[in-house]
Amino acid sequence: MEIALRPPPADLSRLPPAIHDLYSISDGLVLPFAELHPAAQLQLTAASPRSGRGWVEFGWDGDFTHYLVASNPLQIQPIAAFDPEVEERPEGMYESVRELLEEEYADYVGSDLHLADLHVVSVPQTVPLPQAAAAIKRAASLKSSEILARLRGAPFVLAGVNASIAISVVRALHELGITANLKEVRPRPAG
Repeated sequence: MEIALRPPPADLSRLPPAIHDLYSISDGLVLPFAELHPAAQLQLTAASPRSGRGWVEFGWDGDFTHYLVASNPLQIQPIAAFDPEVEERPEGMYESVRELLEEEYADYVGSDLHLADLHVVSVPQTVPLPQAAAAIKRAASLKSSEILARLRGAPFVLAGVNASIAISVVRALHELGITANLKEVRPRPAG
């Protein structure tokens, strides 16, 4: 998945501190599973008349969930994912935008409805290859001998694997010291 970054806004002082990290890198983002608004579009919102405190909407998931940041910089968990049709008032659940996006991404790829390309970038010589091959075998229907050969000749790509399984494979490979990632997450073709 390629992410187009926008030049960061010149002045972050009018934004709540909890979103400074994101906006210092890019002035909002458009992802397949979320849209984070440019700084000029952020506005104090009364997300719920019962909320009792101010929230700034900085994005949404493209459906019903709004991403909010508390205007109070002292709130311990200042980021909320809020669905006004289901919840009475927003409640901070995340310490950072990154934490929110990691969960949203996991939900996006965590179903059997998405495929991804598993990239194994580098394999240190100290890695137990049979253990790495066992992890990869969960995502790819290849013979163990073929996986071992690919590990020895890294880098390589396994295209079109189940994204939800591949996430756990990447984590297992990282624990072994292998550099791996997912790219080109996409919906599974119909049929």
